[in-house]
Amino acid sequence: MERMMKSFVLVCSFAWSTFSVQAVGQFTTAMEHFEKKEYQKAELIFRQEATSDNVAAYYYLGKCCSESDRLEEAVKWYQKGAELKDPAAQNGLAWCYQNGLGVYVDLSEAIRLYRLSAEQDFPKAMSNLGYCYSNGIGVKEDHKIGFEWFSKAAEKHNPYAEYAIGFAYFYGLGVEENREKCA
Repeated sequence: MERMMKSFVLVCSFAWSTFSVQAVGQFTTAMEHFEKKEYQKAELIFRQEATSDNVAAYYYLGKCCSESDRLEEAVKWYQKGAELKDPAAQNGLAWCYQNGLGVYVDLSEAIRLYRLSAEQDFPKAMSNLGYCYSNGIGVKEDHKIGFEWFSKAAEKHNPYAEYAIGFAYFYGLGVEENREKCA
């Protein structure tokens, strides 16, 4: 009985690893289509992945729908991913709320979602939160807090945040003006 159980576990492990390899292969193929801006092809594969609750697939389905100007559907997919605490989906949904893309503008919800995503070390959300604080979008304008969020994102090599840091140093926004550091 024990020997049969070990065999069963080995077969299940092999089946799971084979499934995982197939799933990774499909996801990679979908990403290749996405990168080539072949959104319809990518979307078909991401939809298959979403049926197995692949959280990343929800985000990319949202992106595919967004790129195809199906904004309300994009929101639906971002929402599914955000509910599962995916930082990319939270950031995507926040962007929709900030800009009224497929939903009504709701800046407090955008800030809440950016913060959830940023607290999971998602650089785009950190940068977006920095932008909101630096420009008083959904929060009281505070260049110092904006600079702090930009700094966190820049540490993770977010190009927009790196630019924003230079801009802040150049004009002394949230930090002491230092033209040497802005270069």
